[in-house]
Formats: sequence, structure tokens, C-alpha cells
Amino acid sequence: MAEEKRHLAVLVGNGLSIAFNPELGLGRISEEVLARMASGTDGADEAVADAMKRIADSYSPDGSADYSDFENIVGAFGGHSSMLVDLSQLADLVEPDDDDLRAAIERSAEFAMKVRDAGVSHVLEVIFEHARAHVEEMTDMYALTNAIVDSFDGRVTFGNLNYDTLLLSALLETCKPILADMASGWETGSVTVGEVKFTVPALRKALSYPAGARVRLLHLHGSLTFWGSKKGHFKLDTNFLDAYRPWETVRRGATELRPDVVLANQKDKTGAVTQYPFSLAYKGFADSLAESAHWLVIGYSFRDAAVNDLFAAELRANDEVPEMLVVTLGDRPTRAEVEAAIGWDVARGSSKGWLKFDRKGASGFQDRKSWEDFTG
Repeated sequence: MAEEKRHLAVLVGNGLSIAFNPELGLGRISEEVLARMASGTDGADEAVADAMKRIADSYSPDGSADYSDFENIVGAFGGHSSMLVDLSQLADLVEPDDDDLRAAIERSAEFAMKVRDAGVSHVLEVIFEHARAHVEEMTDMYALTNAIVDSFDGRVTFGNLNYDTLLLSALLETCKPILADMASGWETGSVTVGEVKFTVPALRKALSYPAGARVRLLHLHGSLTFWGSKKGHFKLDTNFLDAYRPWETVRRGATELRPDVVLANQKDKTGAVTQYPFSLAYKGFADSLAESAHWLVIGYSFRDAAVNDLFAAELRANDEVPEMLVVTLGDRPTRAEVEAAIGWDVARGSSKGWLKFDRKGASGFQDRKSWEDFTG
């Protein structure tokens, strides 16, 4: 009788990207985004950047947003736009004949979305530029992805919370023949940037993969390579992004394409991930947690409620617990914080037997004893 293959579910957060490229830290990206918006380029100005801060403050529980996290700044405009859509629907019900009121609300909503488009496009452009600047310095990350994939003979599923392409680049370098991501292998579509139309891969509409693709990459909150329009959802490779700079056409209003990313505050993020293509990625990662006796978490703070719920649901559904390794840098998150985030019922006993920590950071963890114990 053949021995059952071992599957692995891997959740990757911003800590992995920072470990191999410090320029991708949230604080550095936020600072540069606000500086670019205040520079007067692409139709933005200092007043707009200041407005983004003030609206972010208004959505913050304590009235003062954390400007070191770009989701707090840009995400506030998503909530603001949603509120204006709701207000427009209310106006249709209460004052259906007031064309001036409806027009004013629509203008406000259009402005809010225009500013959000500027913020999102700047964020992704900055991430793209910083990631591309270090693409040649990937040897250590190649070693890490090789070790992860080679240590498990079953399916290895990466749930990636980062918008950058560092993990994708590493997996393409180390295991391309057995890798599948969210791009369809056969379906294409057309996108227009400026005045030029291109044929590009479409995103998958279902979780079906080639038989040999035992390594899967799921971008739970989208990617700077994911773009959508009324025509569909597509993947634009990094060479395309470098050549045609679609972020600039978004800011000029010269394309109907918009980035397919969940760049929102926590409240709006919970609803956004129920929409395609993010819902498909979440379903794929939930399936991976269910089939895997080993869970690896790298560089994640456990502050994302929608992601934490995936772990909690699987723990509730099964009496058996997985082997779980959390790779982080420093004392946070604590064991208690992780237990609370993933819904561990302390009545089931201590988590110390199955939940382990490596607090020395992502770089080189595959050479440390924590990884040997986890994979042994």
C-alpha cells in the first residue's frame, strides 16, 4: 500500500517580503505614496494627500489613523465611496425627483473613487518599483522556497497576502514545471491600455489545475499583476507592467482597467474577500488547510480577521490539530495573540504541543532546528 502523501498549507505575510527586501516595509511604502500624491504629479496635489489623511483619521477608531500602513490611508476612501453609494440609493428612495441631489452625490462618489484610484495606483506602482529593483538579490529566497517544496511530497499551497511578485518570482525560478497560480493556462482576454489592445491570460474561474501542478500560489488579496474590467479579470506579467505602466493610465482616466486588489480597511476587507477573484483564492486556501496536517505561517501578524477565520473554521471542524509553525521576527505575535486570532479553545488543552514558533525571522529559517522539527 502506497504511503499517503504529506500536504502543506503556507500563509505568507509582509514579513517575508521585508526579510528579503526591506524597501517593501509598509511604512516606507506609505511615506513614498503620500509624498508622490503631494508632489502635484498625475493630477494629485498636496490638498488631496491631506484630504486622504483626514478621511483616514475619520475612519480610525481613535480618530488618528496609522499613516505607516497604506491600507489605513487608501482604504478609507473605499469605505467613503461605499457610503456615498448607499446615500445615493437612499436619495432615490426618499427624494426620487431631486435630480440636483442625485447629481451632487454622484459627483462626490466619482471624486472619492478618483482619489482612491490615485492612491491604489501609487501604492502598487511603488511596490512594483521596489520589488523590481531587488529582483536579482533572490538567492536566499530561492533556497527557502526550494526547501519548503522539497520537504513535502504532496500538494504545497501558498496563500500570499502580499501584492508584490517576490514569491511568484522565487517559485517560477525553483519549481516552474509543477507550479500553478491563479492565471488560467488556456483562457485569454483582451485589455486596452491607452489606445492599444492586448491579449493577456485570464484569471481562473474555478479551482482546477493541471495534474502535475502540486505547487499552488493563491493571492488572497490580489496582486499588482491582477487587473479587472467589465470584460473580465486578467493577469498582466511584470514585463507588461514595466513597459506600459497601467497605473499611470488609471490616474489619467485613460483605461477602464482597475487593479484587482483588496486594499481596504478591516471592515470593508471582510466584505471584499467574498467577491471574485478573492473568494476563489480564499476557497482554495481553506481547502488546503483542510487537507494539510502541516500549517506554516511566515511573516504574518494575525491581525486580518478574514484570514484568521479560515484557521478558526478548520480548527473547529476537526478534533485532530495540525503541526503549525509560525515564523516571525521578535516577540510578536505572542502565543496568546495567535490562539485568540485563530480561535483556539483553551478547554481543548495547551497549544504548546502543536503550535510552535521561530522568532528569528524568515531569512534562513529552513536551516534552523524549528524547521527540522516541523518537517521531521
